[in-house]
Amino acid sequence: MSWTTKSELEFIDGLGTYRATSNLRKTPKYRQRLLESYIKSIPFRANWGILDKEYITAYVKRRLAQENKQ
Repeated sequence: MSWTTKSELEFIDGLGTYRATSNLRKTPKYRQRLLESYIKSIPFRANWGILDKEYITAYVKRRLAQENKQ
């Protein structure tokens, strides 16, 4: 099975929500930083393959906006 846009969205949804080994990783600010880092890395991703870059970019920005409201 290949990595799909849906797989990438599931990855984004999971950022900062599991494997918490410290109190820092359990805070909303930690998830915000991970989402911000993901957004900053988008221009440097060389191969998007079959992934929908524009949809994923918009999705992660919406997720970050939701986190910032909390």
